[in-house]
Amino acid sequence: MLATEPQCRTNLSSVQHSVNEFDFISVECDVRYRGKWAPTIACQPHGRLVLNNVTDNYVRYKQVISAKPQLHGQLILCTTSFTNPSPSLLPTSSSSTDFGEPPNSSYKWTSQTIRVASRPKSGKYTFSFKAYVT
Repeated sequence: MLATEPQCRTNLSSVQHSVNEFDFISVECDVRYRGKWAPTIACQPHGRLVLNNVTDNYVRYKQVISAKPQLHGQLILCTTSFTNPSPSLLPTSSSSTDFGEPPNSSYKWTSQTIRVASRPKSGKYTFSFKAYVT
């Protein structure tokens, strides 16, 4: 059973939910739970899983996704559901049937629409500098 709703977030800009093309989008979710079943977190689209830490009452999940042009206009969907016994109970039990039925609940989090900013066609970014003479 969830003790708190999962808290998910990205590193997308807070105003326009944008990222530069081929940079990385970081997706992180945290949730506290209680009981014999630990929640599992999975996000779409899939990226490279960086962290999936499950303790006796806490799950932290993190993945990174390459900001390819095809992601422009898409959403990130993270689903939290119960499929695994709590880690603290595994050494003392021989199978998951010892835990009864998992909770029949899930939670879905959806990001804002992703805006992928294209790189300039030249492949170079331009910068301007101001010179101060004293």
